[in-house]
Amino acid sequence: MYLTNPALMLGQNATPMVREKYGQKGKKGTIAESMARLWYFLQTLVRGMRNVIFAINITLDGCCDHTKQLADDETHEYFTQLLREVDLLVFGRKTYQLMVPFWPDVAKNQSETKAMNEFAQTFDSINKIVFSRSLDSSEDRNTKIVRSDLRGEILKLKQEQGKSILVGGVSVPSQLIELGLIDEYRFVVGPIVAGEGRRLLEGVSLPERLQLKLVESKIFKSGCVALRYLKQ
Repeated sequence: MYLTNPALMLGQNATPMVREKYGQKGKKGTIAESMARLWYFLQTLVRGMRNVIFAINITLDGCCDHTKQLADDETHEYFTQLLREVDLLVFGRKTYQLMVPFWPDVAKNQSETKAMNEFAQTFDSINKIVFSRSLDSSEDRNTKIVRSDLRGEILKLKQEQGKSILVGGVSVPSQLIELGLIDEYRFVVGPIVAGEGRRLLEGVSLPERLQLKLVESKIFKSGCVALRYLKQ
């Protein structure tokens, strides 16, 4: 979990005790609100709540179709470093089947560039959960298929001890965004205008506008820009 300014950590997730002591709402930036956010932040540390991170490549016009993206060695190095910060990967069936068995095979055969091989080895070593009602089984030794309620399962995983949880794909992350269960966003924006293709959050209706805080950015040689946001 990233230790950020505690004044960013509470928002609508205040516990009843905090709401009673400091008020459910309050003017942004007030001492009461900052104290309430600090209270929640400390409670989160005590419980050991895991961060849920969503990461994706996306074009300038919002296309997240994987065939439209720019994926060079620097991009793979970036995502390899991100993988090292987590100990659980979460996918839906379609994204999972794009990743497995392709990347485990690369890890085994070391058949691509150095950056891709390192990504493959790191990916292959991490436990994975795939949410699917149609996938019968997986040959990957680190994969668990879950057919239960998405919200309930993610809330349970957040309570368990461990490093952060990384969510990939489009459908499952879109549902988790709608449910308010994504804590951190990593967008790698490519210098591409696709003009077509699937967009993030298609068919999803957010209950309210989602305001994020930019905490880190990095420009790649290719022109891609990696953006890291935290939920406020």
